[in-house]
Amino acid sequence: MGLHNRRLGLQETPCPASRKRRRFQGKQPNGAVGAPECTSNNWSAPKTATVTGVNDAEADGDQTYFLVTAPAMSADPSYGGLNGPDRPVINTDDETAGFTVSADSGDTTEFGGTATFLIALTTRPSANVTIGLSSSNANEGTVSPSSVTFTPSNWNSPRTMTTTDPRETRRLGLLPGH
Repeated sequence: MGLHNRRLGLQETPCPASRKRRRFQGKQPNGAVGAPECTSNNWSAPKTATVTGVNDAEADGDQTYFLVTAPAMSADPSYGGLNGPDRPVINTDDETAGFTVSADSGDTTEFGGTATFLIALTTRPSANVTIGLSSSNANEGTVSPSSVTFTPSNWNSPRTMTTTDPRETRRLGLLPGH
């Protein structure tokens, strides 16, 4: 999710000479925290709470959560226990589900040479992801393994796939068709 700060102005209503204090909590881990304090000297100035988005590795779309105001703490009975409205905040997602394939080593050869590739997911999935692998021309090269599976717990570990020219394998009698 995007790491954006959002400043929310908090307007306090007039208070008497006694101090009042309001605490803020986020319903999302590491969300809004802070305790702007209103005193008899600054009660009429709006207070600011900064809400900072938390980044995750999931392509889960924009997420709404709330700046939660806790009841005010004050010896003044007009403010003690008074609870202000909660404010919605949107954490903008910055992940896109997908995968990458990159060459780890060169090309195959007609003498049985192999090439390896790495495949990796770009974000953590919410369930297992299996990707089938094959060659567009099995007479020129074969692929192993035929699929790779990523789980929510191992999604960020790239998998290796190998392509091999099958002619050398056939010549040696390891594959039919030569």
